[in-house]
Amino acid sequence: MVVVLYVMSTLIIFCLSSSLLFLLFGDFRTNSEHINTVNDHTVFVGESMKRRTLIIVAGLVIFVAVAGVVMSVILTTPQQRHIWNSDIYLTELDTNTTINASVDDEINLTLQDFGDGGYEWVITQIDNHFVSLEDQYTWGSSGLLGDFGKTTCIFSAENLGSTTIQLECRRPWATDDICQTFMVTLNIS
Repeated sequence: MVVVLYVMSTLIIFCLSSSLLFLLFGDFRTNSEHINTVNDHTVFVGESMKRRTLIIVAGLVIFVAVAGVVMSVILTTPQQRHIWNSDIYLTELDTNTTINASVDDEINLTLQDFGDGGYEWVITQIDNHFVSLEDQYTWGSSGLLGDFGKTTCIFSAENLGSTTIQLECRRPWATDDICQTFMVTLNIS
């Protein structure tokens, strides 16, 4: 799906940039091989070719820049179906709180990633009788230094009762090296 979006956006960007260059600089075709006179200025065919080459190079630079921006947006946008369809949204700000939910509610928990040094979010406490993990994925990294994106966990409230979900941001090989924790209590009615 991402490849199809990329190809379509690349073709659209190419067509738009070509049209823009044509509108800005007009038709470059010359039918003569000698000196042309344009608006009382003498233009040699060789200069026309340099101008044409410069415009083509500028067009390619614009095309590559815009395609890069479009590709980064496509690759950093979450493609999962859950992200905008959940009933309850939680972030770092909701740690150590109690949330009321209903059976079959979809709970979207999105936390900042701290991937520097190999840290990742790990679910350390969950009672599958009350809450099930439907999906977990990482997304949104801009590629800039220090930006590792976000981790999203999608939970489903299964049965009536109260339970706690706890996550730790830690290195998988060093379980005692924890950089951040998240805990929320769910009252499912």
